[in-house]
Amino acid sequence: MIPYIMEYAIPFFFLLAVVYGALGISGVFKNRAVNGIIALAIAFFGMTYQPFITWLYVVMPYAIALFIAVFFIGFVVKLFKGRKGGKKDYTLILIVLGLFLILFVRFGEDIEDWTATLGMPITYESLVGIVGVVVLIAFFYGAYKLSRQGE
Repeated sequence: MIPYIMEYAIPFFFLLAVVYGALGISGVFKNRAVNGIIALAIAFFGMTYQPFITWLYVVMPYAIALFIAVFFIGFVVKLFKGRKGGKKDYTLILIVLGLFLILFVRFGEDIEDWTATLGMPITYESLVGIVGVVVLIAFFYGAYKLSRQGE
C-alpha cells in the first residue's frame, strides 16, 4: 500500500513545491493563500495525469542533480559575498572545503584518467596529496580567521 501511495505522493509534492515556489518568486499573486490554492490545483491535475508521472520519474534524477548544483553554487556565492556587516562566514567556507575534499577523494580516479588524456604525469595519490595539503592550509586559515572574529 505504501509504494502505491508514494507513486502518486512524490509527483504531487514535487509539483506543489515547484509551482508554489515559482508563483512566490514571480509575484504574480500577492496573496500567499491564492498561490497555495493554485499550486494545489495544478498538483492534483499533475498527479492524475499518468504520462506526467512517468515523465517525472524519468526526469527526477536529473532534476535532483540540478537542484544540488544550484544549492552548491548558492553556497559558494554566499561565501564570497559575506554577511551584510562585511564579515565573511568562515564556518561555511570550512564546511564547503570539507565537502569539496570528500567529493574530490570520491571522484579523484576519474580526474586521473582525465589528466592522463592531457599528457600530465600526475597520479591519483599525488593529486589527492596536493589537494589535501591545499585544503588543510585553507582549514587552518579559516579556523584562524574564525577564532579572530571573537576578539
